Amino acid sequence: MFCIKRIATVQAATAHNWNRNQFLQQVCKKAQLPEGAWQDPETEIYLFSSQVFAETP
Repeated sequence: MFCIKRIATVQAATAHNWNRNQFLQQVCKKAQLPEGAWQDPETEIYLFSSQVFAETP
């Protein structure tokens, strides 16, 4: 068993107009896993919330 930690944000999915499957495929790609790795029953996917802040000039 091995562990690869990568973060992908919903903002990336929104910016690229990805659907759920495309987003999960891209998460796998970012983690250097096969695109369908998210469908493996032993794959663990963790969700989290965040707040996006922007500075204004």
